[in-house]
Amino acid sequence: MGKVKTVVLCIGTMRVTGDSVGPRVGDILKARGVNCFVYGDSISNVNAHKLEMYQNLLSVCHAGDIVIAVDAALGENEDVG
Repeated sequence: MGKVKTVVLCIGTMRVTGDSVGPRVGDILKARGVNCFVYGDSISNVNAHKLEMYQNLLSVCHAGDIVIAVDAALGENEDVG
């Protein structure tokens, strides 16, 4: 068994301001050259249309690895929690 790797899945789209946290984090992580796999940035979004593809990718290429998801959600204050 190989070494466990870290994967960051940055979910969202730049087309909606409130949903752009994931892609922005992906851009920052890639620019800083962090030592992990980063999926999702301002050029290549991870969104609802591509989620099944990324689920398959993670299960095949990153089985047993640590996956961190970065996402944002919009809602009312009373919906938080």
